[in-house]
Amino acid sequence: MKPRQINALQTKENIFNVALELFNKHGFENVSINDITDKVGIAKGTFYVHFKSKDQVIVEHYKKIDDQYEITFKKLDRVETNYEKIMLIFQEGFLYTENVGKELLRVVMINQISGKEDIPFVMDSTRKIYKILFSLIQDGQRNGEFLKDKDADELVMAILQHYAGTFMRWCLLDENTPLSEIGVNSMKLIIDSFIAK
Repeated sequence: MKPRQINALQTKENIFNVALELFNKHGFENVSINDITDKVGIAKGTFYVHFKSKDQVIVEHYKKIDDQYEITFKKLDRVETNYEKIMLIFQEGFLYTENVGKELLRVVMINQISGKEDIPFVMDSTRKIYKILFSLIQDGQRNGEFLKDKDADELVMAILQHYAGTFMRWCLLDENTPLSEIGVNSMKLIIDSFIAK
């Protein structure tokens, strides 16, 4: 990589980190692009070289959740059942999102609903979480762990719809219960219904 490319990546990362710091400190709506560029010490045009909008900063942050799913999945070799693997992956997803915070998750959800930014929905079959779940459900059906009366695709869609709904609930309800607690309990209910008796 050329020094210029390295410098561009460092600038983007710096913008990203400063923006997140300001959003967390002052709230997303209370931070302008000028606030970000002033703190980073760059021209406004430089911001737009790297991000289309301040919303896109949040979108980029949230997209990193897919990396978290993959990292978690790769660590699960010693976990015996597909059920346990699925629950651990969801737990990591909930913890990651909890750390992103409600306010920033709301921005992501609004962007998804409005189509303002290019964020694949959680149910999108190109997402890592979809592919990981599909392989675990399929394996679980083959080994008799999960019911075979439904196609693996149908089960994955049902699970991911429930997963997305859990995020929505956490964003909308003004409660102090951690997402990881609400989420794991909620996901357990639906995934338990797919277990072969």
